[in-house]
Amino acid sequence: MDEDYLKYGNKTFGGKWGGYMIGLYNGAGYDRQEANNNKVVSGLLYLRPLPTTNILKGLQLAYVGTYGLSNQTYNPVPAGKTTNAYPDWRTNIIQASLVHPYFTVMGQYYWGTSTKTAREDKDRKGYIASAYVRVPYANKLRVFGKYYTIDPDTDLTASANQKKDEYAVYAAGLAYDWSKEFMPFFAWEREDNKKFSNRTDYDKHQIGFQLRF
Repeated sequence: MDEDYLKYGNKTFGGKWGGYMIGLYNGAGYDRQEANNNKVVSGLLYLRPLPTTNILKGLQLAYVGTYGLSNQTYNPVPAGKTTNAYPDWRTNIIQASLVHPYFTVMGQYYWGTSTKTAREDKDRKGYIASAYVRVPYANKLRVFGKYYTIDPDTDLTASANQKKDEYAVYAAGLAYDWSKEFMPFFAWEREDNKKFSNRTDYDKHQIGFQLRF
């Protein structure tokens, strides 16, 4: 990527038309000890279909997939499984994003089974939409927003005695690019799920900063 194109893309994913990555990883991740000998296969494929079209040169389409086993055994143990069996872990993520010097928008959809530390193999799904816009004549100031929802058990249905465990969160705020390394921000976040979830609702206000080095 040349310097002008980096205004529309991230040098970490440096292919002007696209790229790919595949790896074999410890299923436990870097923050815990492995409980089995499973190695997780994970891959990324991304495309930039219009790298020569001005406003759309920052358009990127991507897929991320993970295939392996959880790092914990079943609890409780389902019928047909042994006490030392590990749930399957499957992750699929598709993403579309558009990066521009003055704004960025991103949408992502996830579906899968289990997680790296789950003790069950429930199917899951969720999506997120987020964006920021730089304020005209004050380009270091950004307005940002985010909405996401997660359903950690897609087979669970609402009934008179039971609610779904799906939940949604939305957030908005202001951030200031003091430098490339330092970005203070103010944010408001809310979860409002009393109608369909047993989770606790909340309103949260935050003042903080992002430090990159």
